[in-house]
Amino acid sequence: AAMGASAGLARAESGLNAAVGSMGLVTSEVQPAAPGRPASEVAAQPAPQYVGERYNDLLRGLRSSLTKPSVSDDAARELISSFVADVGALPGGVIYLREVDQTIDGLRALVESKAAGSTPVDAGRIGPGLIAGATHEVLDAEHVRFEIPASGGGLVLEFFKVPMPGGSAPVWMGVNEVSAKQFTEIVRSFGGFEELQTIMPAFRADEDERTGPRVWQWVWTRRAGAGEPIAQDLAPAAAWLRRSELANADEVYPTGGVWEAQGVPGLPTLEAPMQHLPPDAAVYVAQLVRCRLPSESEWRAAWAKVRDGFEPSKANLRDQTWAVQRDHVAAKAAAGRRMPSASSGAFVPTLEADSDREVWDSNDGALWLWPTTAGSGPAASIAGNVSEFVVALPADADVSSVLAIRGVLEASADKLKVAGCSALGPKRDPGESAGVILSEAREGFADVGFRLAFSGVREGPSSLAERLATTLEPLPLLRRSN
Repeated sequence: AAMGASAGLARAESGLNAAVGSMGLVTSEVQPAAPGRPASEVAAQPAPQYVGERYNDLLRGLRSSLTKPSVSDDAARELISSFVADVGALPGGVIYLREVDQTIDGLRALVESKAAGSTPVDAGRIGPGLIAGATHEVLDAEHVRFEIPASGGGLVLEFFKVPMPGGSAPVWMGVNEVSAKQFTEIVRSFGGFEELQTIMPAFRADEDERTGPRVWQWVWTRRAGAGEPIAQDLAPAAAWLRRSELANADEVYPTGGVWEAQGVPGLPTLEAPMQHLPPDAAVYVAQLVRCRLPSESEWRAAWAKVRDGFEPSKANLRDQTWAVQRDHVAAKAAAGRRMPSASSGAFVPTLEADSDREVWDSNDGALWLWPTTAGSGPAASIAGNVSEFVVALPADADVSSVLAIRGVLEASADKLKVAGCSALGPKRDPGESAGVILSEAREGFADVGFRLAFSGVREGPSSLAERLATTLEPLPLLRRSN
């Protein structure tokens, strides 16, 4: 660091204690440090707002300088040295904030590394690998698994490497969609449910008007002295469909035969993909673990990589099991009984005609959504279960608060797409994506979720500046609470 641990901590204690409550940066509390204690183990209280903004400006300036053409390795090292010194000079001991220390540690590791930057080990120093206490395991040249300390134990995230055309840097994409369980654990450990409910509608179980199958529901609590209860967690939905939609409970599904043998449709669990969420919430959760959403072009590249392993019967698609439910609903309608459509709540591309008659010839034995790990690897996950939000946000986009995320998405609304197929939606090419109206996307869809991604290092010889810039995407700004 640019200053000794004892001097830095003294400044942190004096500057930060005087500033408690004066800003909205979301950080941790000061912990006493023993002599020689690593900076990575020292957390801090909030610094004044202007100091946090000054740090974020320094970070923006560093990324801008690193991404200029032809930055030599020596110049890149000097940029990092100057950045660390400037951060160390900020009042309030900002350099000891956990988020800042993680970023500086990742930058230093690459400066000291002799590697060219194209080995899978690099994935351990970018994306989720920069979270304090995170460990990674290189499964093979194209797969890496992270285990991240979380409130409920270890949070496991697995990624595979997707090459991009034209010599661009590869992208590391989640092997599976984000499950409702992972989503919940990330918010609980690194964010906040009060923040989340400012961008994701919060409703009581008896007020749930969502159409189509539901994986999750809100859990409410009442604070001492508070007038209204607040949402504090997510739990499995009590049933796939709203009871108010139904004719009689025993008429919802056909009886006998394969349905009874297979236990279709079962009950919702948080192991299923997170769905019924706005893209704002997906971006919010992704940045909490130093990730982002994939772009449309990255989705196409991922599908090109895995499509040869695609077997429709091993992916959860709108197939013959779904057709049984569709025909059951039609028969009930003919008898005067109002039933929810088997495609209720699904995403249908704007201006496209969707025919419930078009289904896959295969049969996966699932009606609604199945656990994210139930398919046969990335091909099944990308092809079906849920479609997914993809968006190309600027590399230096400010996603440091829920308010900033809303603004960034509104500025990039034309880049927001829904990619792939689902268990409910129209039969189409899983590698393709379709535009979606942002206001409609914010209502959420029963069959649209998301997966995590982070940028890798360009294949072949790459400059130190390029490798350093990779650790700053998405830009790890100090997160604000508003």
